[in-house]
Amino acid sequence: MNSLPRTIRQVLCSIALGMFALIAHAAWENEQLEAFTKVHLPEGGGKQPLMIIVQGTASIGSREREWAKWFTERSIAAIIIDSAGLRGRRHFDGVNPLYDYSSDIIDVLKWMESNPRIDAKRFGLIGFSRGGTTVLNAGKHFDAQTTAPAFVFSFYPGLSQHCPNTFDKLPTTVHVFYGEVDEYGIDQGLQKACRSMTEKSQNASYHELPGAHHGFDQ
Repeated sequence: MNSLPRTIRQVLCSIALGMFALIAHAAWENEQLEAFTKVHLPEGGGKQPLMIIVQGTASIGSREREWAKWFTERSIAAIIIDSAGLRGRRHFDGVNPLYDYSSDIIDVLKWMESNPRIDAKRFGLIGFSRGGTTVLNAGKHFDAQTTAPAFVFSFYPGLSQHCPNTFDKLPTTVHVFYGEVDEYGIDQGLQKACRSMTEKSQNASYHELPGAHHGFDQ
Protein backbone atom coordinates (compact mmCIF):
# COMPACT_ATOMS: atom_id res chain seq x y z
CA MET A 1 0.00 0.00 0.00
CA ASN A 2 2.95 2.35 0.62
CA SER A 3 3.62 2.30 -3.15
CA LEU A 4 0.25 3.97 -3.85
CA PRO A 5 0.16 7.74 -4.41
CA ARG A 6 -0.37 9.70 -1.19
CA THR A 7 -3.77 11.06 -2.27
CA ILE A 8 -5.13 7.57 -2.97
CA ARG A 9 -3.84 6.30 0.36
CA GLN A 10 -5.55 9.20 2.16
CA VAL A 11 -8.85 8.43 0.42
CA LEU A 12 -8.61 4.73 1.29
CA CYS A 13 -7.87 5.55 4.92
CA SER A 14 -10.84 7.92 5.06
CA ILE A 15 -13.15 5.23 3.64
CA ALA A 16 -11.84 2.65 6.11
CA LEU A 17 -12.35 4.96 9.07
CA GLY A 18 -15.87 5.70 7.91
CA MET A 19 -16.70 2.01 7.67
CA PHE A 20 -15.41 1.01 11.08
CA ALA A 21 -16.22 4.02 13.27
CA LEU A 22 -19.47 5.12 14.85
CA ILE A 23 -20.53 8.67 15.61
CA ALA A 24 -20.91 9.59 19.27
CA HIS A 25 -24.31 10.75 20.51
CA ALA A 26 -25.38 13.30 23.12
CA ALA A 27 -27.86 11.16 25.07
CA TRP A 28 -30.51 8.58 24.29
CA GLU A 29 -34.17 9.43 24.72
CA ASN A 30 -36.18 7.26 27.12
CA GLU A 31 -38.21 5.89 24.20
CA GLN A 32 -35.01 4.69 22.53
CA LEU A 33 -33.78 3.08 25.74
CA GLU A 34 -37.12 1.35 26.23
CA ALA A 35 -36.88 -0.13 22.73
CA PHE A 36 -33.30 -1.39 23.08
CA THR A 37 -33.04 -2.54 26.67
CA LYS A 38 -34.59 -5.39 28.59
CA VAL A 39 -35.38 -5.00 32.28
CA HIS A 40 -35.50 -8.16 34.42
CA LEU A 41 -37.11 -7.78 37.85
CA PRO A 42 -36.92 -10.22 40.75
CA GLU A 43 -40.04 -11.53 42.39
CA GLY A 44 -41.46 -9.59 45.31
CA GLY A 45 -41.90 -5.90 45.93
CA GLY A 46 -39.80 -2.98 47.03
CA LYS A 47 -36.84 -1.27 45.41
CA GLN A 48 -34.09 -3.65 44.31
CA PRO A 49 -30.41 -2.99 43.55
CA LEU A 50 -29.51 -3.06 39.86
CA MET A 51 -26.96 -4.86 37.71
CA ILE A 52 -26.33 -3.25 34.32
CA ILE A 53 -25.32 -5.82 31.68
CA VAL A 54 -23.14 -4.49 28.84
CA GLN A 55 -22.79 -6.53 25.64
CA GLY A 56 -19.57 -7.40 23.87
CA THR A 57 -18.94 -7.52 20.12
CA ALA A 58 -21.65 -10.10 19.41
CA SER A 59 -25.39 -9.43 19.42
CA ILE A 60 -27.44 -9.90 22.59
CA GLY A 61 -27.95 -13.61 23.23
CA SER A 62 -28.34 -16.36 25.79
CA ARG A 63 -25.26 -15.27 27.77
CA GLU A 64 -26.77 -11.91 28.70
CA ARG A 65 -30.18 -13.44 29.40
CA GLU A 66 -28.73 -16.18 31.61
CA TRP A 67 -26.75 -13.63 33.61
CA ALA A 68 -29.91 -11.53 34.05
CA LYS A 69 -31.74 -14.61 35.31
CA TRP A 70 -28.88 -15.41 37.69
CA PHE A 71 -29.08 -11.95 39.25
CA THR A 72 -32.88 -11.82 39.54
CA GLU A 73 -32.84 -15.18 41.31
CA ARG A 74 -30.70 -13.42 43.93
CA SER A 75 -33.10 -10.47 44.35
CA ILE A 76 -31.10 -8.14 42.10
CA ALA A 77 -32.76 -6.41 39.17
CA ALA A 78 -30.90 -6.56 35.86
CA ILE A 79 -31.05 -4.51 32.68
CA ILE A 80 -29.47 -5.62 29.40
CA ILE A 81 -28.39 -2.78 27.11
CA ASP A 82 -28.46 -3.47 23.38
CA SER A 83 -25.87 -0.79 22.59
CA ALA A 84 -25.48 -2.04 19.03
CA GLY A 85 -29.24 -1.88 18.46
CA LEU A 86 -29.35 1.70 19.73
CA ARG A 87 -26.94 2.51 16.90
CA GLY A 88 -28.92 0.68 14.24
CA ARG A 89 -26.69 -2.41 14.24
CA ARG A 90 -27.14 -6.09 15.10
CA HIS A 91 -23.68 -6.31 16.67
CA PHE A 92 -20.31 -4.56 16.87
CA ASP A 93 -18.48 -6.77 14.35
CA GLY A 94 -16.35 -4.56 12.12
CA VAL A 95 -16.58 -1.55 14.44
CA ASN A 96 -13.34 0.11 15.54
CA PRO A 97 -12.30 -1.71 18.75
CA LEU A 98 -11.46 1.68 20.30
CA TYR A 99 -15.11 2.75 20.06
CA ASP A 100 -16.41 3.45 23.57
CA TYR A 101 -20.12 3.11 24.32
CA SER A 102 -19.86 3.34 28.12
CA SER A 103 -21.97 6.54 28.14
CA ASP A 104 -25.02 4.28 27.59
CA ILE A 105 -24.64 3.28 31.25
CA ILE A 106 -25.26 6.84 32.43
CA ASP A 107 -28.33 7.21 30.21
CA VAL A 108 -29.77 3.98 31.60
CA LEU A 109 -29.12 5.04 35.20
CA LYS A 110 -30.92 8.36 34.71
CA TRP A 111 -33.83 6.52 33.11
CA MET A 112 -34.03 3.96 35.91
CA GLU A 113 -34.28 6.67 38.57
CA SER A 114 -38.03 6.88 37.84
CA ASN A 115 -38.61 3.12 38.09
CA PRO A 116 -40.37 2.37 41.42
CA ARG A 117 -38.91 -1.15 41.56
CA ILE A 118 -35.25 -0.17 41.13
CA ASP A 119 -32.80 1.59 43.44
CA ALA A 120 -30.61 3.35 40.88
CA LYS A 121 -28.21 4.44 43.65
CA ARG A 122 -27.23 0.83 44.37
CA PHE A 123 -25.88 -0.76 41.22
CA GLY A 124 -23.07 -2.67 39.59
CA LEU A 125 -21.76 -3.22 36.06
CA ILE A 126 -20.91 -6.42 34.21
CA GLY A 127 -19.50 -6.71 30.68
CA PHE A 128 -17.96 -9.33 28.42
CA SER A 129 -14.89 -9.05 26.13
CA ARG A 130 -15.37 -5.68 24.37
CA GLY A 131 -18.09 -5.05 26.94
CA GLY A 132 -15.65 -5.98 29.69
CA THR A 133 -13.36 -3.22 28.46
CA THR A 134 -16.34 -0.86 28.21
CA VAL A 135 -17.29 -1.28 31.88
CA LEU A 136 -13.65 -0.73 32.89
CA ASN A 137 -13.74 2.54 30.92
CA ALA A 138 -16.99 3.74 32.53
CA GLY A 139 -15.40 5.32 35.61
CA LYS A 140 -14.84 8.60 33.77
CA HIS A 141 -18.61 9.22 33.93
CA PHE A 142 -18.67 9.26 37.74
CA ASP A 143 -17.35 11.74 40.29
CA ALA A 144 -18.00 12.96 43.83
CA GLN A 145 -21.43 14.27 42.77
CA THR A 146 -22.43 11.10 40.90
CA THR A 147 -23.02 7.80 42.70
CA ALA A 148 -20.46 5.29 41.42
CA PRO A 149 -21.15 1.57 41.01
CA ALA A 150 -20.43 -0.62 44.02
CA PHE A 151 -18.94 -3.35 41.83
CA VAL A 152 -17.58 -3.77 38.32
CA PHE A 153 -17.34 -7.31 36.93
CA SER A 154 -15.20 -7.41 33.78
CA PHE A 155 -15.04 -10.72 31.93
CA TYR A 156 -12.01 -11.37 29.62
CA PRO A 157 -11.47 -7.65 28.71
CA GLY A 158 -8.57 -5.67 27.29
CA LEU A 159 -7.48 -3.98 24.09
CA SER A 160 -4.10 -3.64 22.34
CA GLN A 161 -2.20 -4.97 25.37
CA HIS A 162 -3.97 -2.42 27.56
CA CYS A 163 -6.38 -3.14 30.42
CA PRO A 164 -7.81 0.11 31.86
CA ASN A 165 -9.14 0.90 35.32
CA THR A 166 -10.93 4.25 35.42
CA PHE A 167 -12.33 3.52 38.90
CA ASP A 168 -9.04 3.74 40.79
CA LYS A 169 -10.09 6.98 42.55
CA LEU A 170 -13.69 5.90 43.18
CA PRO A 171 -15.27 3.74 45.93
CA THR A 172 -15.81 0.90 43.45
CA THR A 173 -14.52 -2.67 43.67
CA VAL A 174 -13.29 -3.99 40.31
CA HIS A 175 -13.08 -7.72 39.50
CA VAL A 176 -11.46 -9.02 36.30
CA PHE A 177 -12.12 -12.62 35.25
CA TYR A 178 -9.95 -14.46 32.71
CA GLY A 179 -9.77 -18.05 31.54
CA GLU A 180 -6.38 -19.68 31.98
CA VAL A 181 -6.27 -20.73 28.31
CA ASP A 182 -8.11 -17.74 26.81
CA GLU A 183 -6.80 -17.78 23.23
CA TYR A 184 -7.52 -14.12 22.49
CA GLY A 185 -6.21 -12.91 25.81
CA ILE A 186 -2.97 -14.87 25.49
CA ASP A 187 -2.37 -13.91 21.85
CA GLN A 188 -2.96 -10.20 22.49
CA GLY A 189 -1.14 -10.08 25.80
CA LEU A 190 -4.36 -9.05 27.54
CA GLN A 191 -4.17 -11.57 30.37
CA LYS A 192 -0.80 -10.15 31.36
CA ALA A 193 -2.00 -6.55 31.01
CA CYS A 194 -5.09 -7.16 33.16
CA ARG A 195 -3.17 -9.04 35.81
CA SER A 196 -0.64 -6.22 35.95
CA MET A 197 -3.41 -3.63 36.20
CA THR A 198 -5.02 -5.36 39.17
CA GLU A 199 -1.67 -5.76 40.93
CA LYS A 200 -1.11 -2.00 40.66
CA SER A 201 -4.67 -1.05 41.68
CA GLN A 202 -5.80 -1.08 45.29
CA ASN A 203 -9.44 -1.58 44.31
CA ALA A 204 -9.04 -4.34 41.66
CA SER A 205 -8.70 -8.13 41.81
CA TYR A 206 -7.77 -10.66 39.13
CA HIS A 207 -9.50 -14.04 38.99
CA GLU A 208 -8.12 -16.81 36.77
CA LEU A 209 -10.32 -19.78 35.89
CA PRO A 210 -8.31 -22.98 35.29
CA GLY A 211 -8.83 -24.53 31.84
CA ALA A 212 -11.32 -21.85 30.71
CA HIS A 213 -11.27 -20.28 27.21
CA HIS A 214 -12.50 -16.91 25.88
CA GLY A 215 -16.24 -16.60 26.42
CA PHE A 216 -16.18 -19.38 29.03
CA ASP A 217 -19.41 -18.16 30.67
CA GLN A 218 -21.37 -19.03 27.50
